[in-house]
Amino acid sequence: MEDASLGKLRRPDLIVVPDAVFAENTMAPFHPRDVALVAEIVSPSNHSTDYVEKMHDYPAMGIPLYLLVDPRKGTIAALSDPGPGVGGEGPRYRTRSDYAFGDEVTIGDWTLATTDLRTYPEDR
Repeated sequence: MEDASLGKLRRPDLIVVPDAVFAENTMAPFHPRDVALVAEIVSPSNHSTDYVEKMHDYPAMGIPLYLLVDPRKGTIAALSDPGPGVGGEGPRYRTRSDYAFGDEVTIGDWTLATTDLRTYPEDR
């Protein structure tokens, strides 16, 4: 997914786009205006990328929905309503709903069962 106006290229773990956009796309990255939802699974060693950098970049790109799955803690954040931040903090998601693994998660028009999600093993 690339936003040339921001100079940002991101590779989310999951991208949801309409079938028509997917069918016409070649090998070029998707444009953020065509993306309905992105999801990231937090890495055990590089979690700041998902919690800080992408938490800034995705609303700046206009991505309407961001699902942040954290197997370190067994939590899920469903973020929506990208818009301007306050006090110069830059773009941000203005709505956030927090869930635990096992909850039924609602984000946008989707409802996800999370009963089969597992946390990372303790030795990671």
